[in-house]
This record gives sequence, C-alpha cells and structure tokens, in this order.
Amino acid sequence: MVTNVVGVQKEVQPAERTILLLLDMHSAFLERLLRQYGYPVALTNSPQHTVAVCMSNPVSAVIIDQCLLGNAEGWSLPQSIKMVKAGIPVILLCHGPIPENVELPAAVDEIISDSDLQSLLAALKRLLPNYSAAAQAP
Repeated sequence: MVTNVVGVQKEVQPAERTILLLLDMHSAFLERLLRQYGYPVALTNSPQHTVAVCMSNPVSAVIIDQCLLGNAEGWSLPQSIKMVKAGIPVILLCHGPIPENVELPAAVDEIISDSDLQSLLAALKRLLPNYSAAAQAP
C-alpha cells in the first residue's frame, strides 16, 4: 500500500495491529514518537482513505486530528470507522486544553490534547491492553 503524505509517496506495510494516523499538523512528530514506543504506524491522507485502510488492514487504533473534522462529512468519520471495525478505538487529537466535562462525539473513545502526549500514550496502553509491540519507553 502506498500512502501519500503531503505530496510525498511513502511505502507503508501495515503490520498487524497498526496505529493509523489521520493528522494535519503533527503527523511526522507523532509518527516518530509512536514508533519509538513500539507502535507500528501508517499515515492516511483523507477520511475516505482512512476507512479504506481500516477495511483491508489489521488496524488496532485510529488517531484523528480535529482540524480534519471541520465539516459534517468529517464528523461521520469515527462512525464510519466503527461500522467497518466495531471494536477499534478512535482517538480525537484536539488543539489546546480539553474542557473537563466535554462530551465525546459519536464513536470517539478518547479526546486528548495535542499538548499532552503522555496522555495519548496512556490512552493507547489503556485501550490496547494486550498490545505486545508497545512495551516500554525508548
């Protein structure tokens, strides 16, 4: 599978239990961070591509940048992912602090601030308790 990331063709071999990233601003940094923690990562470039990858690959979680959910079609992405793979965790990465009593959008399992990457790693550990590849810090 070839994934187009900001105009660059990149060969991605989805390993079993891949973490999919559909991100705007932080894709390169977050990809490196997750790989350092042992998570195989694949990048997608659109909501449609994300659903297609989920349909045909063993994906264990999806992390979506809130900036890419700006329209009504975007907000249906988590629901589309759950229709393809019901048990897959969907994490929404938001910019800025998360209000304390925020309601989760439909089909989103976690909302995490992009400034709190430790919470993202903790959420992945909690949502994927039997994930053998992601063991320890680098």
